Amino acid sequence: MSYSKYMIITGGTSGIGLEAARTLSFDPELHITVTGRTDPGSLPENVEFVACDLADLEAVLAFCASWTRPLSALVLNAGVMKVDLTHVGEVETTFAINHVGNTALFFGIKEHLLPDARVIIVSSELHSSEVRAGPHWTTAAEVAAAKDPEMEGGMVRYANSKLANMFFSNALSRRAPEGWAVIAWTPGFVPAGGSKLARDRGLLATVGMPILGAVLGILNMLGRTSASLSTVQRSGKALADLVTEPEHKGEKGVYYQIENKGESSAQSHNVALQDDLWDWTVRELGVDGTV
Repeated sequence: MSYSKYMIITGGTSGIGLEAARTLSFDPELHITVTGRTDPGSLPENVEFVACDLADLEAVLAFCASWTRPLSALVLNAGVMKVDLTHVGEVETTFAINHVGNTALFFGIKEHLLPDARVIIVSSELHSSEVRAGPHWTTAAEVAAAKDPEMEGGMVRYANSKLANMFFSNALSRRAPEGWAVIAWTPGFVPAGGSKLARDRGLLATVGMPILGAVLGILNMLGRTSASLSTVQRSGKALADLVTEPEHKGEKGVYYQIENKGESSAQSHNVALQDDLWDWTVRELGVDGTV
């Protein structure tokens, strides 16, 4: 079957990414490629799985080299949250996947993005230093190495990677061609979304997350927390809407919390920190930073 539109969702094999792909698949003219480490099994006819481990830059480059289609949308959704402090080469693993792997794919495939393409970068409300266990950001190089004792905790390292997503989205918004949309988005907290985000968290991933979701739901009703609770269906549809809805055409430098336009942290708007991350990233990847 021939298609008139093509898009990619990294981390589209489970959770919100997979739900968004299934929602988008109702457009018979759209072909969706979902990447990940594990084949999700049964997929709609116009959704294709391609194995690509974002921790393996050679695999990312091979995927990009094999791509020949024009891209109407690129959703950088893949992410992990590692409890143990490990590294891929010299880069902390959570940062390596959530930031470096996704951006490597962007730089490797950007020449295929159409003049009106949409680039959607999935972040998290945890990117803000105003939340507990928020980021501890110094410089891009120091955050990537995660040698600072303040960065030993898994939640802090995850929050750092999500702040990196915000920095990259804002930096790209300032560099992108006029017709592109560049949107940062958070799915909210989805405690029972089928995601493999916390796949190495053992009992917490299988039992603790749903319990935490129920507790946060009660606190929300009591006005004791501002956490944005959601479901995989709601957030998956919200992500799909960013790809399809006309009002998002050409949007740049914007941040959505589930369906609603919000305001990202003050730190995420720091241009010097954005540019420091951008420059570190292009050096690390050995790419031309021109968009």
